[in-house]
Amino acid sequence: MALRFPQLGVLVDGASVYAGAWLGAANKTPLGTLEGAQASLGEPTRHRRVGAATLATAATAPLLGPLGMVVGLSKKSKSIAFVVTGDGHVHERKLDGNMAMRQAQSEVVRFNAMAARAAPPPSAAPPAAPAPPDPAVQEQIDELRATVDKLRAQLGDQAQPGTDTGD
Repeated sequence: MALRFPQLGVLVDGASVYAGAWLGAANKTPLGTLEGAQASLGEPTRHRRVGAATLATAATAPLLGPLGMVVGLSKKSKSIAFVVTGDGHVHERKLDGNMAMRQAQSEVVRFNAMAARAAPPPSAAPPAAPAPPDPAVQEQIDELRATVDKLRAQLGDQAQPGTDTGD
């Protein structure tokens, strides 16, 4: 099942990511694999729509007075959506307007969740072999082993003469 992300400008079909897939299968351009892919948004830029304020003042001044100008001075945001596929291809799409940016934010979260599910689980690396001990430490360990062996031998010799055979 293909899943479209219109604000990102991509379509995910199986394990592949495509661009330009809005007009049908013949027009989709392969971008790369979903595994390892990531989507993000660039920093938004905001600007005031002065032309709209001028038009609003001329058209609505008799009805709304100065309120029409305030409505016309609203801010408009622009940004760019990026999709980077697992094999390194970058796809960009311009976003124009607050609604497009809100929709793109939602699509980024959904796309990244799909890409995370497509990634294989991290493999457990075998435990690293212990590092060889410091030579001075190894010498102390050898001395302790020799002392333990001597004590075992002494205890073994003392136990033999006093053993009870039961006769």
